[in-house]
Amino acid sequence: METVHSVKVLGRELKIRSAASDEVVREVENFLNDKVADVERALKGGDTMSVAILTLLNIAESYLSLRRSLTESQGQDQRLAELIQRLDAIG
Repeated sequence: METVHSVKVLGRELKIRSAASDEVVREVENFLNDKVADVERALKGGDTMSVAILTLLNIAESYLSLRRSLTESQGQDQRLAELIQRLDAIG
């Protein structure tokens, strides 16, 4: 069931609807605000739109990197399973 949550990002309070628990919503809010703060420190005076876009780009880059690593890891798992099957067939 979806619940309405209040979150504050970039100084704006937003009402969002989510099936996630309040704890998870707070974790997401804190994560996002930490990433925004990182960009704000690096930009020193950037406007809100630039901060938001750069934050999104940074998060997207991290997400894609993790997804790539997961795909590679799954491929390695499959290769290891095949090698184990070959070893089992020999032994």
